[in-house]
Order: sequence, then C-alpha cells, then structure tokens
Amino acid sequence: MSESPQPNIHIETGNSSDHDLLLTLKAELGTKLDRVIVDVKELKDNVAARVTDLEQEKVSKNDFEDFKAAALRDQDSTADALASLQRLVYIGLGIVIALEFAITVYITYFHP
Repeated sequence: MSESPQPNIHIETGNSSDHDLLLTLKAELGTKLDRVIVDVKELKDNVAARVTDLEQEKVSKNDFEDFKAAALRDQDSTADALASLQRLVYIGLGIVIALEFAITVYITYFHP
C-alpha cells in the first residue's frame, strides 16, 4: 500500500501583524471571559444569599392564619363602626328634615 501524499501547507512568516492581532485578541477575550466568569459567580452567590434571606423571612402558615384572622376581625369591627355611623347620619338627617318641615308649617300657617 502506498501512502497518500501529505498536503503541503505554506505559512508566510514575513507578516507578523496578523499573528500579533490574534495574540492581542486572545488576551482580550481571555480577560473578558475571566470577568464574565467572576460576574456569574458573584451573581450566583448573590442569588444564593437572597434565597437564603427569603427563606428566613418567609411567614409560616400558622403566622399567616393568625394575621388573616386578626385582619378579618379588624375588617368586621370597621364595618360595624361604619354601619353605626351610617345609622346616626340617617337619624340626624331625619331630625333635620322634621325640623325643616316644622319650621315651614309654622311660617306658612302660624306666623302672621
């Protein structure tokens, strides 16, 4: 068996600016990649810390049920107070209307 001939590659060594450009690009990309890796690590650490904080701050179901019951009690007492105030306003309005009627009758029929 005969071996196939190897391809012949010719590299010019006279123009080193392309080579320098590739080395500079490689260095810049390496630096930027290192910065990206550090940034991603910081983000990962920050997210992990935030998740830990949120897990510690979360409310338990019992605490939520207690808060809900207290809020509903406050809402009920506010509704009762508002209903009482509404009744008083209606009573006051009725008194004002009755007085206006009495004054109108007095002025119309009894005042000369």
